[in-house]
Amino acid sequence: MSRLLNPGAGYTQYNWNTGSTNSSISINGIGSYSVIVTDVNGCQNADSTKITTIQPTPALFLPSDILICPYEKVTLSASKNFSSYLWNDGSKTPSITVNKIGIYWLQGTDQFGCIGKDSIYIDAKSNCLVGVFVPNAFTPNSDGKNDVFRPVIYGNILQYDFKIFNRYGAIIFQSSNNSKGWDGSVNGAIIGSNTFAWTLVYQLEGQPVQQQKGVVMLIR
Repeated sequence: MSRLLNPGAGYTQYNWNTGSTNSSISINGIGSYSVIVTDVNGCQNADSTKITTIQPTPALFLPSDILICPYEKVTLSASKNFSSYLWNDGSKTPSITVNKIGIYWLQGTDQFGCIGKDSIYIDAKSNCLVGVFVPNAFTPNSDGKNDVFRPVIYGNILQYDFKIFNRYGAIIFQSSNNSKGWDGSVNGAIIGSNTFAWTLVYQLEGQPVQQQKGVVMLIR
């Protein structure tokens, strides 16, 4: 990468040891650099500096291009740590979450003040699943696996109403938020293994309102 050497304003003449007579020079190698400056009164002054290390410009710190479905989100993060971040949307965080196709770039400044820029292109998948999958069993035992029962939605959801019933037909869980599922409790009380009925009314973008029903087995 290059660095700019500038002795400051207020001089009429500049003579660098590189042969340049410009007010500043751009360097890209180690070595000693000096300049003689002359002001309007003909007075001269000199200064020099020694460059021993030039840090590389940060590069290639975003992942490869990604394909996503219209209903998917992806988190973009730099593979290197920077002292400051600037994304094309104005965000200044180490990572951003996006869900639209397009080009995203990140400008990162490292601890040495070196500035690098990288970009990633997010395109649409051609074989995206569309529909709803509802599991037939779940195990809410707090092991972090299959602890919550909820439909898995493939598509942009416009309408959603999910209900779970006990054997007497009473609603024990209801949600209009497809990211919220049932943890196997009723009014905060843990219930034992059993089978429960459910209904789901939903609408995906570009499709009519649909209804499904079934049963799920709670296993403890």
